[in-house]
Amino acid sequence: MNTKILILAIVAGLFFVSCKKEEIKMPDTMNVTVSTSGSLKVKVADNSSNGIANANVSVSLAGSYTINTGKTDNSGYYNVSNLLEGVYSCKAEAIVNNVIYSELIYFQIIKDKENSINLLPLSNVGDMKIYAQNYSNNPVPGISLGVIPMSLSSNDISNLSFSEIQAMAIQTATTGTNGLATFTGLPVASYWVLAYRNETNYEIVNYIYSVSKNSVSTFTLNTSI
Repeated sequence: MNTKILILAIVAGLFFVSCKKEEIKMPDTMNVTVSTSGSLKVKVADNSSNGIANANVSVSLAGSYTINTGKTDNSGYYNVSNLLEGVYSCKAEAIVNNVIYSELIYFQIIKDKENSINLLPLSNVGDMKIYAQNYSNNPVPGISLGVIPMSLSSNDISNLSFSEIQAMAIQTATTGTNGLATFTGLPVASYWVLAYRNETNYEIVNYIYSVSKNSVSTFTLNTSI
């Protein structure tokens, strides 16, 4: 009887050892990569869809700071990689005949995808009409008006000479018999207006003139010159 018990104990022990799971050794560190980024492909083109080389491009978090800037290649393309998922804005600026044209659009980045966008800064333009009148509300014909992008404050401009101010105007026009001057194809922006007859009889009108895309903005300008 004792011999049978001993044999059963040995068999049970061998069975337990054979059924014991092999221990798995875990690595000291584990690297887990989770992709949450995508990429952006920008094309900056003219109104005929031809790429614009050396256009300035900036990418910003929507409503926040700029995170990437650069210039388009010879075909008008600009690429940005490793953008985290989210909403961004992209602005393109192109300079033609010393005039800056720009366009800004918003876009979304989705992980593991490339977002392609087209910007047409030269098409982001509008027209402006200005009726010049004196303080008796009578038309003022025969004066010159120049529109100046608001890159400087009115105080800074007032410290410049007439020739310096005149050189900053991107378009000029002369008022007709009804006091009207018309400007076409102005980049969407805000402007100062220089009203003048000559270099000694001029004024910077202290008013903001804004142009909207594909529309005609009409203003009345009161002047004493």
